[in-house]
Amino acid sequence: MPTEPIRVSAETFAWHSLSPEQTIQQLDPGENGISEPEAALRLGKFGENRLKPPKPKSAVMRILRAIQ
Repeated sequence: MPTEPIRVSAETFAWHSLSPEQTIQQLDPGENGISEPEAALRLGKFGENRLKPPKPKSAVMRILRAIQ
């Protein structure tokens, strides 16, 4: 396992390649988590921790599934 995180770009890591300990070290949450100002800063920089909703199925695909 690599000792240093793999940098994909200047601000992006290949997080999947890190151990849990390395991830904690990179994120530096402290013992009690991050502060309110740090949370607001990260929210502004990275956005909400949400998945994009799935794309709706096309009418053709719905018909094909219905007749299957």
